[in-house]
Amino acid sequence: MRQQQGSGWWIIYLLVALFAQTRTAWAATHLRTATINADDWTNPEWRTRGGHHRSLLGATDCSDSRWSFLCGRVQILLQLADGHTTDDKKALFASLQADGAVISGYLPRATWLVVAQLEDLRSSVYSKHVLLPFSPDYKLAPEWHPVLQLVDQQHKQHLGSEQQRAAAAAQHVVLHRQVLEHPLVQQLQLHTVTQHHRGTAAAGTAWVDAAAEQLGENPAKLLVGVNFPDVPDSELQRLAVDTAAFHPAAAAAVDWEAPLAQLVAADGRCQRHLQLCRPELLARSRMELNIAVCPQDLSEVLHWLSNQAAVHWLAPRPRLYLQNEIASMIVQDNGVSAAADYKAPDAHFFWKAGLDGKGQVVGIGDSGIDMNSCFFRDPAIPFTPPGDGKEWISPNHRKVVYYYGLADTMFRDQVGHGTHTGGSIVGEDPADPTSKATGGAKGAKLAFVDISMQPSQVNAPQELDTEYFPKLYAQGARIFSDSWGSGNAEYDFQSSRVDAWLYRNQDCVSHFAAGNYGENDNLDTTITSPGVAKNVVTVGATKSLQPNYLSQTIAPVFIMNVEVRRTGKGPQYIRVRLVKADFGGDGTALSGKGLKMVRASPPAACGTLDDAASGKYKDAIVLARRGTCFFAEKMSAGAAAGAAAVVVVNDRCVGWLFVVPSVVWA
Repeated sequence: MRQQQGSGWWIIYLLVALFAQTRTAWAATHLRTATINADDWTNPEWRTRGGHHRSLLGATDCSDSRWSFLCGRVQILLQLADGHTTDDKKALFASLQADGAVISGYLPRATWLVVAQLEDLRSSVYSKHVLLPFSPDYKLAPEWHPVLQLVDQQHKQHLGSEQQRAAAAAQHVVLHRQVLEHPLVQQLQLHTVTQHHRGTAAAGTAWVDAAAEQLGENPAKLLVGVNFPDVPDSELQRLAVDTAAFHPAAAAAVDWEAPLAQLVAADGRCQRHLQLCRPELLARSRMELNIAVCPQDLSEVLHWLSNQAAVHWLAPRPRLYLQNEIASMIVQDNGVSAAADYKAPDAHFFWKAGLDGKGQVVGIGDSGIDMNSCFFRDPAIPFTPPGDGKEWISPNHRKVVYYYGLADTMFRDQVGHGTHTGGSIVGEDPADPTSKATGGAKGAKLAFVDISMQPSQVNAPQELDTEYFPKLYAQGARIFSDSWGSGNAEYDFQSSRVDAWLYRNQDCVSHFAAGNYGENDNLDTTITSPGVAKNVVTVGATKSLQPNYLSQTIAPVFIMNVEVRRTGKGPQYIRVRLVKADFGGDGTALSGKGLKMVRASPPAACGTLDDAASGKYKDAIVLARRGTCFFAEKMSAGAAAGAAAVVVVNDRCVGWLFVVPSVVWA
């Protein structure tokens, strides 16, 4: 039986520590954000604490009808009395149901999050147990703390004169950039403004124009992820609530726009260029709202949001990355040795036993699929991207029964990652059934969701249990494979939504990648979310970089770590994969050496390099642009100038080029 993770908001890992019976009969509850001790549970004064007993939304905050069920209700933690009987539990649940309350989530031991109208909980049954409000203090994810500390390092200035305001505007720009360029913030999703909101009070002044120019036309903002208490559709239907009309995120996007804009306008820092720092409210799904804010306003916005009783959890949105970075061709046993015979009858023990995935549909989200690949193409059912929608459904296709463009609706794989991961699972070439690249479950089919956003990043929804898994489940998928994740090693909201889905759908099994951080000594654990979820199978690999792997690819692949230094800024680090040419020296000889990189002049490195006699290229890596002449000529030019290596930079946005000495690829 899986652990119960009754709702996706349960960011709250709950460890229950019982106090000694001589002191109290109530359990201390440890949340990620606070500890509710025995005194809190037994304090009868909580109803008088300022603001804790208020309804979720006051009359003036509830103008949008899409709040629906949440309007006028509170979040309450309810813990059963120690020593309760089964009859006590049944009586409590019956009373909650009769009073129109909804159980939003379960916390071990014997504690529930309840959404209800406080004045309706009048039954004497409740007097046997303990109720606490879900305090604003519980709502702020710990991941915000270092970001807030980074912002608070700058002094706040509220200056009066035109000259002073100009100086403050410049400092404002510096702070904005410093925060957004910090390595910590680079692990978070950022929002780029596409349309500015123009203010009227300061529009047209010189310092506003200067700030706008320095920040650029599209300054990035931090994304605040807002999540509401989970209310299952089954409970809404029980209460005769129209599920189609229940959309808290959309309601909040309307009702909160004006007060958040006023909050920013009241701050002297952002009034200088309000048109750039006005919060943007983006309702992504029914229960998921993102709010884009300037770094300077983060603290005030989080404080305001945590005091909105409709809010359950506030967390940064982590960047999600494709996480199958170094691919292995080994998808079954007997593939450890470079001499392994993949075509031998006994090389695949599962297939030999008749276990090839036939009759199964595997759900996968990734960067796209090359439907023209021989491992997926079905001549009998050609793939034609839908012209007026995001879905392609074909139950009889030999490999892909469903293709949904969630983030990318181009229906192609511009990265190659999705084609690789999908092929590793189900890929099969009818013309070469014993190919080394045949997938481990060659008899299975895929239901696919394209979540690509840009190379190496994906745009998967936070509400995986409502916006992701159900689409694949509806097409017959009960096994899920997701080779993506975040850089966050904490149990976060997205992890909890995976657990919620698996708890409610126990005929499913979900696999996530362990991550690409095995070499990172700065992390306490290198397994990241959603791979840290309680009920998933998290998969990692250990032999990806071994020589026997490299020797089996079409050409050796090397990882080059590049340190970029710019005046006045800290160093940046980039990892680049290089495919070795089929001529020239052994690239492993450069391993571990710190070499400078020099751009070729002329850029294509066709002919003698400029200033070669000065020694600028000696023992350096020369970057040459692809095209104009043969690859061999570029290498000869680099060698003549004393270079240690020549790297040919592709002139196409995506894809690999394979370097041979006498051919220029079109």
